[in-house]
Amino acid sequence: MYRTPTNEIIDHNKNLNGKPLSIVIATGPYTLETGFEYEPLRELIKKMAQEKPDILILMGPFVDEDHPMIQNGEVSNTPGELFKKFITLPLAAFIKSSPKTKVIMIPSTKDICHEYLSFPQPPLDKAGLPKEVTCLCNPVQYRVNEILFAVSNVDLLFHLSRDGTERVPGGTDRMSRMVHHVLTQRHLYPLFPPAIGEVNMDLKHSSSLELKNTPDILILPSKLKYFAKVVDRVVCINPGYLCKSHASGTYAKMTIHPLSQKLAQGRDTENLVYQRTRVDIIKI
Repeated sequence: MYRTPTNEIIDHNKNLNGKPLSIVIATGPYTLETGFEYEPLRELIKKMAQEKPDILILMGPFVDEDHPMIQNGEVSNTPGELFKKFITLPLAAFIKSSPKTKVIMIPSTKDICHEYLSFPQPPLDKAGLPKEVTCLCNPVQYRVNEILFAVSNVDLLFHLSRDGTERVPGGTDRMSRMVHHVLTQRHLYPLFPPAIGEVNMDLKHSSSLELKNTPDILILPSKLKYFAKVVDRVVCINPGYLCKSHASGTYAKMTIHPLSQKLAQGRDTENLVYQRTRVDIIKI
């Protein structure tokens, strides 16, 4: 598990004034298949403007290649125009109303507003986005204070389930076995060859799929049923999709409490995030 210098953890606790860290995680699609109005995203942003979380993580697809109106050529706007109207402008208004919320955006291989459709992906182009937005690659491993996150925004769990990985022997449930497989393989896409027709793998950059450390929090969005659970001392989350076909879906809300001073002993301290985190899966 990732360990942090104890004095660094103490500094982070002081900066938070003893308050828990609030993080909201949502995954696209962000609009229903019946139109291009982005009602679920507007509802999410409305809630976030009231709750003002510390961090809002938005994962693509933001303009989904699988949307029926795009598939049938019924959309007159370009992907860039759709992104600006339904993503950039609402985000700019939200940031203005909630300037202390850090917004993080991670692309999807199904994003037609992104130049790179292979996996791994570089970050979204920040041109036009508010300067306060942080764009990260897909997959990504990054830190928030002392907490180490790993995020892979392809439907890895569904691909593993089709591959039969959930049948690995063990007394735990199916999802836990698949997550355990990811962690023990130390890889954010432990399937070769990749799922046919689902992932265009860029093998030249496959080293970015390797887990450098065991993360405190592992986020794996999937069309499979949403969940939040602890596997091998790691908080694992599938927030579900904000939209599912003709209905609104779900997102995840995390509350991470500061590490107790009693536990922060010695030169380095294990983060113990799984012992101090609450995750709620919320219907939009």
